[in-house]
Amino acid sequence: MCYYLKVAATAKKLAEQYNKDSNIEFTPGDFNGFEYPQTPVILNEQPEAIRLARWGLIPHWASRDFEARNTLNARIETLSDKASFSPYLSNRCLILISGFYEWQWLDKQGKRKQKYYITSPSEIFALAGLWSVYDRQLTYSIVTTAASPQMALIHNSKERMPVVLSGIQEADWLAGAPVATFRDCQALLNPQQVIEAGSNNQLSLF
Repeated sequence: MCYYLKVAATAKKLAEQYNKDSNIEFTPGDFNGFEYPQTPVILNEQPEAIRLARWGLIPHWASRDFEARNTLNARIETLSDKASFSPYLSNRCLILISGFYEWQWLDKQGKRKQKYYITSPSEIFALAGLWSVYDRQLTYSIVTTAASPQMALIHNSKERMPVVLSGIQEADWLAGAPVATFRDCQALLNPQQVIEAGSNNQLSLF
């Protein structure tokens, strides 16, 4: 699953790459989904602008304790079956990132792990997302799919990955193309081992 992101680009850089308006106040950095941060997105209803949205979709019917549930990710195979996501299948968004983090299990129990930072050939790229508005707050979930062979070697405990969109796929996702057509959006990514002392090993393993 995908719970940790990096957005290294400034709001100005995001706006330039996507040719969008942007009045957001945003500080680049690493984001932990379990802290429910606000990160940059593009909505299908307002595709001309970059917005900030809270990570972790909250349905309109949710109670106040809903935050205890994990809606950071939404499995593409079951979107139409889940009450938290099915009302929002037409609420599409692009989640703009520089990369995300995953951990490779080095033993069967997951007691020993290797951290990886996963990037794209593009400095900034987009993940598929669904959005909702709850109590006047914009929220979203990252849509995930089965891991590609490349990613399955890294995220070997769950064998999942976010739906990574190319340029034309970004437009198709926002336009409401059938969800099933995005199950195989498994772009070639650049995994880098993260040395816990704080530096990255830039060697690509694939």
